[in-house]
Amino acid sequence: MHGGGRPLVTAVTKDATTSLYTIPVKSGRPLVLDLSGPIVWSTCDDGAPHDTLECNNIDCMRAHRFHPPSCPHTGYGMPDVHNPYRCKCTPHPHNSVSGDTASGDMTRVALSANATDGMNPLGPVSFTAVTSCAPDTLLQGLPVGAVGVAGLARSSFAF
Repeated sequence: MHGGGRPLVTAVTKDATTSLYTIPVKSGRPLVLDLSGPIVWSTCDDGAPHDTLECNNIDCMRAHRFHPPSCPHTGYGMPDVHNPYRCKCTPHPHNSVSGDTASGDMTRVALSANATDGMNPLGPVSFTAVTSCAPDTLLQGLPVGAVGVAGLARSSFAF
């Protein structure tokens, strides 16, 4: 997690039903930790506008290095509904619990965690992460209340 050069800390909670671990970094809502996940993905508010990255954006190209296993989706993006001359980046978030994969807009999302001096939390710090939107159906098998996954793999899009 990027906190302007400061180390960050957040609570890690184990879900009793699924035995999965979550962190509350998306507006206090939990993301499930995925040790092998190369990206952060979450449901995006349907009514809220978000800035989708374009297909020629370097982050879009990097995100497509991580193609989920047996994913039927291909390509970098699709035409924007509002501007058919613009290509929207559509990565393929993967739920490693259910094995499901989807396509969603690649966007930037504000997250937050607490800065620390190494001994004590100092206060909340907001930071922006490149993430993928995902449909609600991709949450199947995750803890109740979870809104997505925080990938921890070695990738520029993971925590």
